[in-house]
Amino acid sequence: MRIGIEANGVFGWRGPSRNINSIIQVLGEIDKENEYYLFTGQSSMDYIPKKDNLHPICVPSKKNIPWLSVSLPLAVRKYKLDVFLFPQANFWLWKAMKSVVIIRTSTLGAFFPTKIDYLQLWLKKRKLRKIADNVIVCSDFNAGQVAVNLKIKREEIEVIYNGIAPTFMDPDIFPRKDLGNYILYVGGTEPRKNLKRLLEAFKILVKKGYKERLVLVGGKYVKSEPTLTDIEKIVIELGLKEKVIFMGVVKDIKKLAGLYKGARQLVFPSLWEEFGMIPVEAMACGCPVAASNISSIPEVVGDAGLFFDPYNVEDMACKMELMLNDSLLCAELIKKGKERIKMFDWKILGRKLISVLEETAKKR
Repeated sequence: MRIGIEANGVFGWRGPSRNINSIIQVLGEIDKENEYYLFTGQSSMDYIPKKDNLHPICVPSKKNIPWLSVSLPLAVRKYKLDVFLFPQANFWLWKAMKSVVIIRTSTLGAFFPTKIDYLQLWLKKRKLRKIADNVIVCSDFNAGQVAVNLKIKREEIEVIYNGIAPTFMDPDIFPRKDLGNYILYVGGTEPRKNLKRLLEAFKILVKKGYKERLVLVGGKYVKSEPTLTDIEKIVIELGLKEKVIFMGVVKDIKKLAGLYKGARQLVFPSLWEEFGMIPVEAMACGCPVAASNISSIPEVVGDAGLFFDPYNVEDMACKMELMLNDSLLCAELIKKGKERIKMFDWKILGRKLISVLEETAKKR
């Protein structure tokens, strides 16, 4: 079987991009029956593992010609593909062939307020069922949102969790030591990531005399998001300039794994996540997790995290403080986290994905 994949997402640095890289990696490793054609608009192919069944193809983007809806569907015709996979919810707007779409974000509202976001949601509502022969989502919570917002029957949606990249389980990666004792945040700067409340909660700990610093990893992802400079202004206003370390974007996942391993805890304060890869990565690295108690996060973290109300700064600070003071609690969370990550084994999830692709190709 010949399978196409829209692979532009591999060039990013956030969780979904790491997820696409993992999908490509695992398909190259475990599938000896099918051939995969990976389409991007960029000529760099360094991200693709050297496997006999993986074929990188550059379809150059052209000025004033929509790549996804025009250049890509025209280009794929000559490869005689049996099915096409869209791993990031973006898809062409006319049906070029049998397709599987993985939806990761279906709720655009208070946390996605731009006009282009609303236009994308409107197009997805109109086109998804016409384009996608099968729809995959990354959590049961995500499935419920897709069913409501994109008008798809729940029983027509397949749930396949995001998987954990093997690098985060590498015992040969050592903890980051040069930063001293620190609490870690990893993610973007957009409002739903809830960074301002995290900083306010951290200030409560500082005022109580805790010496740990807060390390912020990540940065701005799209134009509508605040910049790190905006976050720095909040840090200065709160009097935390000497207590907060801005690491910026860390694209090297070995370095990121070292940061997880060196942290006293990961705090994940998001107001909204369709899945939330960051806590899974932290658990794989043996880092205890304090996280929001809403959206998909409790489903993903399970009993391996300590939860707080992300709208309540005092509750967030209380749970962070509890983890700093209770080594037995942290040890228990780390133990449960190591067990929990078995749910996110890409070899198991990859076989489920292959099964959906093969099933889709056989549809009339």
